[in-house]
Amino acid sequence: KMAGPLCTHARARQRVVGVALVSVVLFFARNSPTVLDHLDSLLDRAQGARGINQVSRYLIGNFRPVASETSAPIRLRVASGAIPAGLSAAIVRIGPNPIAEHGHTKLYHWFDGHGMVHVCRIKGDTGVANYSSHWLRTPRYEHERALRRDYFPTVGELVGPLGLLRVLLDIGGAKARAYIPDLLRLGQANTAVLSWAGRVLALHEASLPFELSLRDDGSVASLGYSSLGGEVDAPLSAHARVDASTDELMLGGYALQPGSPAMKWGTLAPADLDGPPGSEGNFRTASNLSTRPFAHDFAFTAACVLLLDLSVQFTPEGILDEGRVFSFATEHVPRIGLGRRGVPPSEAVEVLWVPVERPIAAVHVLNAWDGEAGEVWLWLPAGESFDLQLRGGANFFAMTEIRIDANTNSASVRRVQSEATAAEGLLNVEFPKVHADFQGRFAMFGFASVAAAAEGSFSGVTKWRIEPGRGGLLSHTSYGAGRAGGDLALCAKPARAGAHASDGSDAVWVLVWIYDEASDASELLVLDGEATGEALPEVARLVLDGGRVPFGFHSTCIPEAELQRHIAASEARAARAAAAEDPAA
Repeated sequence: KMAGPLCTHARARQRVVGVALVSVVLFFARNSPTVLDHLDSLLDRAQGARGINQVSRYLIGNFRPVASETSAPIRLRVASGAIPAGLSAAIVRIGPNPIAEHGHTKLYHWFDGHGMVHVCRIKGDTGVANYSSHWLRTPRYEHERALRRDYFPTVGELVGPLGLLRVLLDIGGAKARAYIPDLLRLGQANTAVLSWAGRVLALHEASLPFELSLRDDGSVASLGYSSLGGEVDAPLSAHARVDASTDELMLGGYALQPGSPAMKWGTLAPADLDGPPGSEGNFRTASNLSTRPFAHDFAFTAACVLLLDLSVQFTPEGILDEGRVFSFATEHVPRIGLGRRGVPPSEAVEVLWVPVERPIAAVHVLNAWDGEAGEVWLWLPAGESFDLQLRGGANFFAMTEIRIDANTNSASVRRVQSEATAAEGLLNVEFPKVHADFQGRFAMFGFASVAAAAEGSFSGVTKWRIEPGRGGLLSHTSYGAGRAGGDLALCAKPARAGAHASDGSDAVWVLVWIYDEASDASELLVLDGEATGEALPEVARLVLDGGRVPFGFHSTCIPEAELQRHIAASEARAARAAAAEDPAA
């Protein structure tokens, strides 16, 4: 008779003692980075980080990091074809590359690695292509290099009860703030690269943009985080975009921290970089938004910016559900926000949120453009499920069209069907791309990669015919057995071949890094995007002998004129900085 009450009393005492101990630990830990570090290391071991990382698919095969960066540019071997005379550019691919010698002591997610840029400097007039790689010297990278070990919080460790404990005790945040007080400068700068207004920026959606400098031989120097003249005061999307018709930078971003705006958006002109510090008008808080969506990308047209509040929502309790901190929320009404462009910074803009007819998940946007009065068209890969942990099969995205009607406050969804290969069915596509000059306006053609069995690599490239209410798949080019690629870089041709009647939106060379499993080496494949057959023909194959470019995130093409503008601007700024440090000079 006494056992029950005694056991209940004992459990209650244990809970009280446990809470007291946690409170004491938390009190001392918050005032001692050393105590926090020891507690963090205990949790790393309790989570079995080393053992789990040994079998992580994102640390083996071509996901495994390279051990070092290049000390000097390496000439690529032209294995077949020839570099087109009109193709002169820097092809910049970025991705995560953790420091392997540190032993991967914290649970690793593919998103966690330090940013490394892989640059192929192509000079079509000489037929030469050189390769360089460079770890971006973020404060996070520099500190972990100095410590010679992993230190900062990772996405991978936010799994299970111990992951939740990390969040409740704010272990990662407190450790980070001890060395990097401004958490907007904590990121890995590992997701995408953008060239704009003479600057080259590495983007990561939890941070400010990180600036780097490219030299004419393709080598790279890190410059540091930038608020773009004080205009950016919140995390900037990894997919900030340039409107080629106005040279404006389209801004978007989201944040998860309580008290911070859930989403921001706006536009920035090159002149804003040299003006007085920014105002809310250039990077606006999205109005009428009560949730925190996974807004990795956004879109724009000549008239508006499109913000995505779709079915993938922040769910911190998902840490206990195998780390699903973003989940597909069927109960959430998905919406697309329309924010008017061209409004002076001093004037407020109310975002018009248009409900989408059914639950939908999307990560990346192909393109958007204005239709009839009050009508906007959006093409993007989209699906009906989502898994941040990238477990196979959960993220099936088919090319999708959304018609937004602001007059009726409605948005309809249509899966784009295949015209040329109907028997093949819907393809799982991602990383869509459109000619840079056509972003934000109608383009007849677009491209996307075909997802391979392993999440994060791709088996081929597709070309799409874009047509409101119609359109479809034009070609599907396979990379072949034992070969996989990544994101596409589209380089505009200097003159169209005139092979068919079009608007010129497919007058591009399509470049992609390919990993060959048999040779354990990488090559840069050049395809003709303007071709009209069932597959894009190979133009050239440039082999990195004895080297490898790990699977990563996004690629971009910086054309020759733009690259030279950047080099001149970088040299001028460096000269001004040197003069400021040494007035006598």
